[in-house]
Amino acid sequence: MGALTTDELPLVTGSYVFSEWFHLRQAQRHYHMCSVSLSRKVTCLTGRFSLFRAETALDSTFADQLEIDTLNDWLWGNFKFLSGDDKSTWYWLLKRGYDMIYVPDVAIYSIEAVSGSLLRRAYQNMRRWYGNMLRNSGRAIALGPKNPAGLCGWY
Repeated sequence: MGALTTDELPLVTGSYVFSEWFHLRQAQRHYHMCSVSLSRKVTCLTGRFSLFRAETALDSTFADQLEIDTLNDWLWGNFKFLSGDDKSTWYWLLKRGYDMIYVPDVAIYSIEAVSGSLLRRAYQNMRRWYGNMLRNSGRAIALGPKNPAGLCGWY
């Protein structure tokens, strides 16, 4: 086991509508993560709260993945991640064949303070979430159905 992540319950201030939308989004995440966790390969280790095996977090290449994580895009060339550290750590573990699980019975609270345009804030959140996933999908798929370490593969 390389890492685990937990349920996330948002505490939203500033907008009832945004709070309801965010709770719906987190409920969808919970449903999805419960399902994919059965494969022992979750699709995201939340940046809000995840626990890592000490031997992985102390590996120098783990820190390097966080500090200098880049992607090569056909249009923009090589660029450094400015956010998405949860995807960097997730990819490092996936590449080395570690199991990652979701613990649905443990929850953390994330604090979201909303001001300004609700639509702009929702758009920014979705762009960040799905952008990080889109940028990582290609390199994860490139690993193939079995990981290079020959350990437990995707099911």
